[in-house]
Amino acid sequence: VPGTLYTWGWNLQNELGEPEAFVGEACDDALGVGAECRAVATAVTAPDFSWIATNGGGATSCGIDSITHRVQCWGDNAAGQCGIDAAMYQHLDLRASRPVLVEATGAPLSAVADAALWVGEYASCAALTDRTLWCWGANARGQLARAVDAVPHMAVRVVLP
Repeated sequence: VPGTLYTWGWNLQNELGEPEAFVGEACDDALGVGAECRAVATAVTAPDFSWIATNGGGATSCGIDSITHRVQCWGDNAAGQCGIDAAMYQHLDLRASRPVLVEATGAPLSAVADAALWVGEYASCAALTDRTLWCWGANARGQLARAVDAVPHMAVRVVLP
């Protein structure tokens, strides 16, 4: 189906976006140890979202909607790389099992250019159609091009020279 995102493989941090669909399945990793995974491609549920681009890094995945050009992320969120405030939820599981909208200054990050999304292990970035760059997630090593006190879960604009 056009605009539908399918995922498969390991799901250690819910990076496939559908955790309940395959609990108990196992795949062998490079060391021969079983791990939760999905051997069959399954659609990711994101109501009113038609995917045009996706990217994954580490145990986090993100995608861009073809209509609104908004970004949604899911999977590992220990450093805020899904756009969820990890500090507020330290007592909970730091994973987003379903896609969640990434916010910038209190509103969903939108007008993301087609296929202009980078997802790393601890931080993610998106280029907007107005030629600005926005990043969110870890900033311990300057990944957000900001002072260390930047709010990691909310997308911040990267000031380019």
